[in-house]
Amino acid sequence: KLLHISQPALSKQIQRLEADLEVTLLKRSAQGVELTEAGEVFIARMLPILEQIHEVKTEMKKYQEKRRISIGILPSLAAYY
Repeated sequence: KLLHISQPALSKQIQRLEADLEVTLLKRSAQGVELTEAGEVFIARMLPILEQIHEVKTEMKKYQEKRRISIGILPSLAAYY
């Protein structure tokens, strides 16, 4: 819910990331999901990078000239317009 995507879509993205990195990041079992050792290292390395990205986005907001508006539309109507 926090990411605003469905569980299958999230699983697919994680599988793509694991394939790209050629490591298993999550250990999946009937009891749930937990990070592997590689997953722990990945998270530790990525959190500072994600924080920097957030800081840059925040800093760039003062330079924005236009505001972007997103409009949702049904696919059947989008094809018409």
